[in-house]
Amino acid sequence: MHLTNPTWVHHEGGAIYSVDIHPTMDRLATCGQGDVGGCGLVIIWNLRPIQSEKAYADTACHKVLARIQHQAGVNCVRWSHDGALLACASDDKVITIYEYGGRVQSAGSIGSKTVTNVEKYRLTHTLHTHSMEVLSVEWSSDGRYLASASMDNTVVVWNAKKLPERIVVLDSSRGGHNGPVKGLSWDPIGKYLATQSADKSLRLWTTDSWQCDTVITKPFSQPLSVLQATK
Repeated sequence: MHLTNPTWVHHEGGAIYSVDIHPTMDRLATCGQGDVGGCGLVIIWNLRPIQSEKAYADTACHKVLARIQHQAGVNCVRWSHDGALLACASDDKVITIYEYGGRVQSAGSIGSKTVTNVEKYRLTHTLHTHSMEVLSVEWSSDGRYLASASMDNTVVVWNAKKLPERIVVLDSSRGGHNGPVKGLSWDPIGKYLATQSADKSLRLWTTDSWQCDTVITKPFSQPLSVLQATK
């Protein structure tokens, strides 16, 4: 394993909350706060300058591929498994979906700063259901579903093949969480969705009925996000 510290990957002083590597291993998405108070920022980075010293020294090799401004902080970014879409979860209660639109032929401006735009990302969908901040998003490995988790104690499952179609809201009426939901994970074959919450529990949901199958509370004596931070 080779570790490197690309100091040029930053949000101009703003916090970075999430990262995700593109399936082709040539791009890195970061999200968090921008340099303007309260705004959010997603940046698509070129991984070649991280992987190769020659590429890093090449002035023609762009390090920043795209900048996408948001009205509120962005908490999570996830590429779809085919790499065509990027899902962003943000503090403004929505999930935004961007589609890769190819290379840009000339320089331009994205957001508040003039940059050399190397790639285009088109906003295709804005998903509304959550009533509070959206903390996490995850695509299922088979590409059928997109799940989102929120401070409103719910998980929403979307039809990834027919966005913005909503499949189900996993809330207390289905045996859901009693606190903010802070993380999601699909099992590799798509039979279960795992969710973790500040209510000190982990829940497993079956994708055939969308009912809560298992609740795990031991040995969790603290909110799961706290346990993760101390590992």
